[in-house]
Amino acid sequence: MRHPVPNVIDPAVVNELSPPSTGLSRWWLDRSVLVKGLTMLAIPMLAFIVVTSAGIALQSQERSVRSEARAASKLSASANAVLSDATDAETGVRGYFATGDAMFLTPYTRAVERQTTRDAALRAASVSPSEQDQTAVILATSAEEFTRLADLRDAIAAGASSTERSASVRAGKVVMDRLRSRVATLASDRTNVVTRKSAEIDRLERNIMVVEVSGLLFGVLAGLAGVALFGSGVSRRVRFAAGNASRLGEGAALLPTAPSNDELGRLGQSLFQAEALLTSRLQQVSSARDQAVLATQAKNTFMSRTSHELRTPLNAILGFAQLLTLSDLSQDDRDSAELILNAGQHLLTLINELIDTARVEAGDLRLSMEPVITADLVEEVANLLRPLAAVREITIELDQLDRTLAVVADKQRLRQVLMNLTSNAIKYNRVGGMITIGCVPIDEDEVAVRITDTGPGLTANEIERVFIPFERLQAEQHGIEGTGIGLPLALALTEAMRGVLQVNSVPGRGSTFSVRLQRTETPQASHGEKADAVMEATRAVGVQDLASATVLSIEDNAANALLLTRFFQTWQGVSLQSATSGTAGIESALRHRPDVILLDLHLPDLSGEEVFARLQAESVTASVPVIVLSADATPGTIRRLLARGVSAYLTKPVDLRELHELIAVRIHLPAVAGSLPAAPPTGGDTSDGAELTPR
Repeated sequence: MRHPVPNVIDPAVVNELSPPSTGLSRWWLDRSVLVKGLTMLAIPMLAFIVVTSAGIALQSQERSVRSEARAASKLSASANAVLSDATDAETGVRGYFATGDAMFLTPYTRAVERQTTRDAALRAASVSPSEQDQTAVILATSAEEFTRLADLRDAIAAGASSTERSASVRAGKVVMDRLRSRVATLASDRTNVVTRKSAEIDRLERNIMVVEVSGLLFGVLAGLAGVALFGSGVSRRVRFAAGNASRLGEGAALLPTAPSNDELGRLGQSLFQAEALLTSRLQQVSSARDQAVLATQAKNTFMSRTSHELRTPLNAILGFAQLLTLSDLSQDDRDSAELILNAGQHLLTLINELIDTARVEAGDLRLSMEPVITADLVEEVANLLRPLAAVREITIELDQLDRTLAVVADKQRLRQVLMNLTSNAIKYNRVGGMITIGCVPIDEDEVAVRITDTGPGLTANEIERVFIPFERLQAEQHGIEGTGIGLPLALALTEAMRGVLQVNSVPGRGSTFSVRLQRTETPQASHGEKADAVMEATRAVGVQDLASATVLSIEDNAANALLLTRFFQTWQGVSLQSATSGTAGIESALRHRPDVILLDLHLPDLSGEEVFARLQAESVTASVPVIVLSADATPGTIRRLLARGVSAYLTKPVDLRELHELIAVRIHLPAVAGSLPAAPPTGGDTSDGAELTPR
């Protein structure tokens, strides 16, 4: 929403932000930003080019001088190496001459071996013609000396007379003196060259330093000149435009700008156009937001109504299927009833998963985080799904179940995750395969529950797609049922519990799904154990010798009302009173004073919450336990009614076995063990559960 536009703009503010617009300043103002920028950069860039060029030239000259000095030093060193080898060879032969021991020839032999290499190095170091001439003389003298030494060695070995050998030694001394003289002359010349080049290098380095310092000073002055030009033509106007942009973002009125033909002038005009466009867009966004809110509300309403409308007929389907299994049926009819029951439970699972997915997307998923013993939950899931696995001859094995391991999680949602993962492992496993479920500590902070199957496995590409909603990998080819939201929902629930769901797979060998959750201290007893303990204690203490009990059902759906009638016909000692409206239900409750009231929330005249409020207001019915049987599985509705005092909340389709036990506890009659069939395993109850704790 835009702020109010002030009627008067402070002239001081305008003078501070508005650029000058007369004379030379106006001429400079109309020049494009490109021209201003090039002008600003031209002077320091010119200084940089001049200084850099001078520096490069001087450095190139310095490198050339250094190269000449290094070449002179190398030539001198190579000549000295040739002289050194000749000296070593002469010393070795003289030792042999004096002693006759061949061991003294070792320096001579080594010098001969190095002669070729030394000569090649000296030739390579010679560059100028004069150097090459001097080098040729040195090499010739060296070769003459080595030839003379070879002849002397052979003469000594052949037993020449001492007179002959002495004459050869004297001749060799003359040759060596000549070699030393020529090498010394070459080295002296090269030393003079190195000295001159070193002095020249020192001079060039001083010149380079002078150029760099001069260039630095010149660059600073040029940069200051460029900054001055930039500030007069660009910087102040940029600040002015930035100020207007900030005012635009705050919703305040824009300050007027001096007209100009450059880019900044057009930018100022664009800000005024943006102001008008922003006002229009804000109106459109506000309208779109209102439409999005309405769409979200419509979606939530649709999901709530869809849940109710689907659960209501499912309640009759599953309820009558459970009653049929209690009847005296043939085996074929009993199998048919169980198929109906299984199919209905499968449909309920799909409905629950769709609703949960919508809740996760809407951010409306509420969790009850508590310490959960992983081993207990794994055993429970395995026991529930073993019958389903047995159909395909799949074995479920438990491995590494450490009952001291506990995690922080929502127990119901974690059960749902494990049910989905294990059901998926059964669906995609091979006939006669195996599923291994285990829970192991990752470190001191995490515990992982791993579900491993022996199915066909997943490729790297399939692993990337396995958590995409409605992506049913290989399902259609193998006739596998499902909607493709089980794994995405398991991932969303795991992440909502601050955990990590990972998958590792080897094609042809199976897959492993790992649920990693934060580790915590092991609780003294799980919530399920506490609830069972409360239930058993209530049964043991509350059983009384009542001849009969009355249950009032307030239900407007004819099929569901008939289901309850048939259900209570199988229970001796309990009579059922029925009402199809809220008003009739209240009147019946006041007249018959039932022991338990079963209440639907969607009634034709009054809402179930209104009926409950009126029953609570009457002293006769205030203490009567009320069990809500509703297709409304909204978590907020469940929590609200439990907080207001309803005894229990069961979502439709109702599990008759569970209803049987709840009523038995509240009217203090013993529940008949095994009188009703257990519900077949599903992907988990996702309706946020029913409150099972007795009042």
